[in-house]
Amino acid sequence: MFWIIGDQATMTKETEADLNRLGTNGHVSNNLARTVFDSTLAQVQALLNPGVKAGEPIFVLAHADYEKGQPWIGGLFFGDFTTAMASKFTVAGLSNRTLWLLVCHVGRDILDFASKLSALGVRNTTIYIPKDFMYISTKGIPHTLVNQKDVRAADKQVRKYGCEYMKITNSQETGVGWAGATIDANGTVTALGATVVEQAVQAQFDPDLEGEID
Repeated sequence: MFWIIGDQATMTKETEADLNRLGTNGHVSNNLARTVFDSTLAQVQALLNPGVKAGEPIFVLAHADYEKGQPWIGGLFFGDFTTAMASKFTVAGLSNRTLWLLVCHVGRDILDFASKLSALGVRNTTIYIPKDFMYISTKGIPHTLVNQKDVRAADKQVRKYGCEYMKITNSQETGVGWAGATIDANGTVTALGATVVEQAVQAQFDPDLEGEID
């Protein structure tokens, strides 16, 4: 399922465009069968009913960045966001599955994020988060841009080239610029190596590694 968090009462055209592009990617489009859009704290914290199916991956599409060095997602710092996730999906619902956070930058602190989920009781879960600015290409593949700390400038660049991967300077190959971590059955958090993470992102979004080739 896709969980979309916005800062307005209705989904923006930009977010709708992201979902439309993801829908063109046959490797991920089936996960769009159920989308939930939340914009208020009460909605974000509200229990999802019915819950996600066993083993079903959860994709989170939201704004994220740092404020005074503290990472946030959907307007909430990690502690509040992970607590909201547990309220939304339950601890059992977040366990034994894969979490894909389609957000910008905050993958640099994925171990902190995973540790907070572990402290809540989440187990046997794998998490993937980009470490740099992320955008969804015309082929429905998430890519990162390196050295793009200015989100507005990066957004402008992506819009200028219509989200076409081959035209955007510093756009990385599928899987590059992501972080990954696991929470095991005992709650131990372990960082995944760069190659393992890249392969996992490729397998999910671009398994033939030809998704951007016309």
